[in-house]
Amino acid sequence: MANDLTISDVVIDVPKTLGRNVLAVASEPSREYIDGKPSDTISAYRYTLVLADKAYKAITVKVPGTEHIEIAPGEVVPVFVEGLTIRPYISNSGSRPSIMLSATANSVRKADNKG
Repeated sequence: MANDLTISDVVIDVPKTLGRNVLAVASEPSREYIDGKPSDTISAYRYTLVLADKAYKAITVKVPGTEHIEIAPGEVVPVFVEGLTIRPYISNSGSRPSIMLSATANSVRKADNKG
């Protein structure tokens, strides 16, 4: 029997991957592309998240829409990530193919200090 699953069918266990202590250290706009060129329209925000429970490794997460958290240079903001999906893909850029991760979420919001 053939294996019909491909790497794009894999979905990563998000809670185990992120841990409980997620810190946003940057946010930047992602522009809509028209005919392969960036427009003036902001379609999403990309957050750089640092995973304190995972030896402070970082991941970039794209969130659609224009609502976002302003993060000043050097600022660290504890956050909750809602609706996160992480998928592996194969990148052919560089001298050999490598497995990369794509991360998107429904929202990133400031964590309250009640939990």
